[in-house]
Amino acid sequence: MRSRKLHLKGRTNCSIADDSRLGSLRLEALEPRQLLSTVHIPPVIIGDLGPDQADDPLADVTDVYVTLGDNAAKSLSFVDENGTQVSVKYKGGTAELHLVGEDLIVADGSKVVVTGAAVIESIVLDGNSAASQLTVKASGGDDNLTTVGSITGTGDLKKISAGQVDLDGAGLNLTNGCVASLALHDLAGGADLNLPGETMTKGVAVSLNQIGPDSDILLGSPAKKFSALDWQSGSFQLPWAKKVSFAGDLGADMQVTGQGVQAGKPAVTGLDIGGSVSGSLDIQGDLSKASLGGLSGNVSI
Repeated sequence: MRSRKLHLKGRTNCSIADDSRLGSLRLEALEPRQLLSTVHIPPVIIGDLGPDQADDPLADVTDVYVTLGDNAAKSLSFVDENGTQVSVKYKGGTAELHLVGEDLIVADGSKVVVTGAAVIESIVLDGNSAASQLTVKASGGDDNLTTVGSITGTGDLKKISAGQVDLDGAGLNLTNGCVASLALHDLAGGADLNLPGETMTKGVAVSLNQIGPDSDILLGSPAKKFSALDWQSGSFQLPWAKKVSFAGDLGADMQVTGQGVQAGKPAVTGLDIGGSVSGSLDIQGDLSKASLGGLSGNVSI
């Protein structure tokens, strides 16, 4: 028996069960929630409706859940609260995006469009692998930037391309995972990067802009290249690195554990800090080359 869910015109939600053996259709009442979907795409789910929304489920919608990826929608686009046009794509698993805003209206399909000023509160990844890719693009508006509260999942990813995205909230947390190539704009509001996966032994590439106060970064895999503008305070732990660079100041405590370093190889090949180092540097192993604009913190090598 095949079953599909439709949103019929009028006020009725129903399930149509098609039993070819009986040659009949049966209508069954569904729970009173709003599902906007085609048969081939998992539903775009509207958040809980208040009592004043019962007669018009699309009125004053403040949160929406959109699923992208395998057997789901291909893309999501919307305009954020600063007038920035945002588009999101995901390959290699599924990504559930939770959008919040005011008076949100959804146009469902393979390319989901949400109108009304919105922001991505969270992205939850599922079924991801070392081939998975998340892409977030932002353009226009006040600053060509958008914000995301958190990104969570389990396992590795190939790439997160989000150079116009500020992580402002819990940050990025991949349980037992890491990202081969990661590009973000700012880490704000104490957002962390928790990437403990150790499988990417050839190194990962991380590109950031400003890292705000109290943000912590943990890399379980070595850094082939790590670059940022500056970092006010927090902690930075990784096994080893080929190149670490900050254009400005480094106020965070940096610890290189030396785990997995091959015999005769340095724990850090190059450390380039254009500004002053006020946090501590603890490098368990050799440092081949360092360029520091100033030093007031403790150094242990």
